Amino acid sequence: MKKGYYESGLYLRDILRVPYYDMFYLNFGIGGMMRWGPYRRMESKENFAFQFMIGIGF
Repeated sequence: MKKGYYESGLYLRDILRVPYYDMFYLNFGIGGMMRWGPYRRMESKENFAFQFMIGIGF
């Protein structure tokens, strides 16, 4: 990895906030990352990663 590994992304947290029994909230979000630079893959779909997030908030 002498040339450096580059990755950029965007995450949207707390898109949906659902109360759960008046004790806490369930938070939902989505995000994605893209690999670029000298170590990117030839097939573009291999350079993307997506994520679904679930969290708890008070």
